[in-house]
Amino acid sequence: MDRDFKGKVNQAARAWEIPQPTLFRYVHRRSAALKAAHLLKVAEFYGAHVDWLLTGRGWSPLDSGSGFVVWGQWERVVEGFKLPIDVRTAMLALPNAIASGQAFLVHWGIPAWVGPSVSEARRSRAMSAASRAQYLEMMAWTELLVGLSHAFGKARVRAKLIENVDRIRLGFQSFAMYLLDTSILPAEEVAPRFTTAHPEGQHPRHTVLLNWPPSPPLILQAGARLKPSRQPKPDRAV
Repeated sequence: MDRDFKGKVNQAARAWEIPQPTLFRYVHRRSAALKAAHLLKVAEFYGAHVDWLLTGRGWSPLDSGSGFVVWGQWERVVEGFKLPIDVRTAMLALPNAIASGQAFLVHWGIPAWVGPSVSEARRSRAMSAASRAQYLEMMAWTELLVGLSHAFGKARVRAKLIENVDRIRLGFQSFAMYLLDTSILPAEEVAPRFTTAHPEGQHPRHTVLLNWPPSPPLILQAGARLKPSRQPKPDRAV
């Protein structure tokens, strides 16, 4: 609870679907143990077995990082709206700007650019920063959807999400929505393109890179070179 919810009993109780007074009494040692049904809720939340909670044996979510918890919270919020499958898929892909940015800045250009990679320490530092940023992005969208539901009701928010599915597919990016609203990007082309990139039921965290940048990707050292056979061509990265 300290790691994933900063010690906040209310947040943990809501995420684990345990009555807040019950968890409060346990945390403050006013009760000796949680009931089996409540332990099962916690185990299901982490994808672990109840034995891990009771004995410490078996797979431990403590080894998996907080991303597991953040993604689980986001997925449960989206599932709570009971959206049509196409809207659900678009919603699950929504917190994707950080992942796309990291892919473009760090990896875009391989294998056209060749050269030695940066040190393992630099790669590890970059990965940690990207992971943390992605978690924060997902947490922000989770906070927004939960807040809107409390303010306006889940039914009205659900209707708005369905109504704006194309804008969700475009990540609510201003320039992309401008292209949509001015018909430069025809609305009928948005869904087929999105569906091709993000298969149904798959959580898309990738960016398709179709060409190469004019300078080496950050994952390579500054002295990397462009292969002679790779001639510049118009940008077609999506």
